[in-house]
Amino acid sequence: MAQRLPAVHYGETAVKRILAHSLPAALVAAIPLGLAADRPVPSWEARFTNEEITIDGKVDEEVWHETPALSFFVPVTHEPATTQTEGRILWDETHLYVSFIAEDGDLRAEETRRNHPVHLDDVLEFFFQVQGEEEYYYNIEINALGTVLDSRGGNPQGFDFENLRHALELRGTLNDTTERDEGWSLEVAIPFSDIVELDGNPPQPGDRWKFHMSRYDYDDKKFEDGVELTSTAALTRVNFHYHADWQELVFVGPDPAEEPE
Repeated sequence: MAQRLPAVHYGETAVKRILAHSLPAALVAAIPLGLAADRPVPSWEARFTNEEITIDGKVDEEVWHETPALSFFVPVTHEPATTQTEGRILWDETHLYVSFIAEDGDLRAEETRRNHPVHLDDVLEFFFQVQGEEEYYYNIEINALGTVLDSRGGNPQGFDFENLRHALELRGTLNDTTERDEGWSLEVAIPFSDIVELDGNPPQPGDRWKFHMSRYDYDDKKFEDGVELTSTAALTRVNFHYHADWQELVFVGPDPAEEPE
């Protein structure tokens, strides 16, 4: 077993980024949009599937391969991420499915307690807000150990998804700085029955939510500040919780031709 990593000291910029993650949006100053050739897309389709998805972290079902992937970008500047991440979204009558395939040269994670600050580790995150809701939103953050922080309205101690399922697969050795790793993948099944605003019902085709996928990637050898924060949305500030900047998620399907007569 690899030894526990020593404490890592980050530069001022990195500290500001970490703090901004958990500060209320009102306390984070707006930063003007940057200019970049490749920009995040403002709207994305969640495609319906009738295929069974096994939550094992492998992201190897054919339906995942057929689903377009979201790219990740640096907040404010919207430059493409240094470390590549692919995000995909599907749904069926019972769950919203989210998957990540993430390159990572230095896999690290230490937090094992639920609803504690997993964003201090390598972490993959999914945020969403259902149609018509303006105040409450959900976020699910899972570190490379599989530890979960989930919340509604940004309060990690006030809400848990009771029936959340997730699994990850590491391609490398966790917390071992003597070798370079390849990355990790994550699958999450979010039950519609646990989403308060849905009253036990699934969304309907054409429904429009707000969302984004995001990531903390810690790597002292690769990043000047020791960490890179990225998102699929065109964030105008370094604050993953600022839902005014999130993307639109449009629920598509099922295809009428595939429905039973």
